[in-house]
Amino acid sequence: MGLLRLAGRVLAVGILGWSVVLCGVFYFGYRTTESKRKYKVLARSPLSSLPRERVPGVTLIRPLKGLDPNLYANLESGFQQDYSNLEIIFAVASDSDPSIEIAEKLISKYPDVPSRILVGETLSGVNPKVNNLIKAFYGAHNDILWIVDSNVQLNSGVCARSVDALQRPSRRGKRVGLVHHIPMAVHPSLDIGAQVERVFVNTVHFKMYTAINELAIDSCVMGKSNMYRRSDVERLEVPSKTSKSVQEPQGSIEAFSRYLAEDNMIARAIWHDLGLDHAITDDIVGTNLGDMSLRQYIDRRVRWIRVRKYMVWLATILEPLTESVTLIPLIIWSLKNLTGARYLELLAFPLFAGWLGVDLAIINTYKYASPHYISPIGNSLPQFIAFWCLRELLAFPIYLMGVFGSNVGWRSGKYKMIAQGEAIPQGSSV
Repeated sequence: MGLLRLAGRVLAVGILGWSVVLCGVFYFGYRTTESKRKYKVLARSPLSSLPRERVPGVTLIRPLKGLDPNLYANLESGFQQDYSNLEIIFAVASDSDPSIEIAEKLISKYPDVPSRILVGETLSGVNPKVNNLIKAFYGAHNDILWIVDSNVQLNSGVCARSVDALQRPSRRGKRVGLVHHIPMAVHPSLDIGAQVERVFVNTVHFKMYTAINELAIDSCVMGKSNMYRRSDVERLEVPSKTSKSVQEPQGSIEAFSRYLAEDNMIARAIWHDLGLDHAITDDIVGTNLGDMSLRQYIDRRVRWIRVRKYMVWLATILEPLTESVTLIPLIIWSLKNLTGARYLELLAFPLFAGWLGVDLAIINTYKYASPHYISPIGNSLPQFIAFWCLRELLAFPIYLMGVFGSNVGWRSGKYKMIAQGEAIPQGSSV
């Protein structure tokens, strides 16, 4: 057997071995959600029935900028929490922001819920969300902070269940430093980009996010809805002593303004630097999509690939091997290499169908936990399948666009990604 042929066989075995591992991860994610399928109503936390003085105080912070889709209902869901000791702060950078009017209406509608608007940002770094959060972070009356994006809609029991999870030891017996929730894309427009984004969030992102967090092998957090203690974040020094960052260390929330993915970096610091675990509740938080063109979808995916490759480079390198359009052809090649069998290309259709079936099975298990039982696939299964196919076909070209490049656009800014996941304005020198 020639050396080249031997190398091919070793590679084929490796690809098939990886495929088995990935199937195990997918199955684990499915079993995790399937175990909750029988509960069409999430269990109510005992904290929901206790008076104010008997539950820990929580400050819900909503950073606002502009009029996000479904903004009124999103913000109102915070006032409707079954939790007696909740403060709400709306953080707004400018007093001319149109979201202020909606926040004021809700404050008037719910006078029994302590709530206020804090206007003004602290220019600490490139991340406008963190700059907007700083005043609310220090102005909150409670140590437990719950940061929720303005496009997120919540179930009424999320807060109480999250405080429960924050106070209990993790499955590994460690103190929990952060509680987060699985996002589900809801209310997309008819735009192709919005429909494809819904497919991505509700299939690819969901199954990997769920499995990694259930396995608890490392920090994996998306910042749509995160709860942590201010006192823990204030203990952080970023970058940590082991980091090769080009910037000088800072402490507390301000330190994370150098990152575009501040949510992920806060979570990683809590996990690695403080040695605290994360917890994820059974709740699903609805992320309202609104309008999104196909170009905007592609730009969004490219941006986050470029951000991730500087934070978790190994996971980024392996990403194509988690996509059907790249892995299935590799599986067929591996089988042909090892067996010499003919016509194995015919396996492509059942393999793709099986991949789709796994995605549909997984998302069907968590629809009961979504806000107001919103369907994760919409009203048309054939339409969802069509956009699923488009998403799969776009995955590898988007990956190539993302992995070869460092410049990103986010909101109104243009940035260049540098070491350790930090960002600098385009044209700046390091």
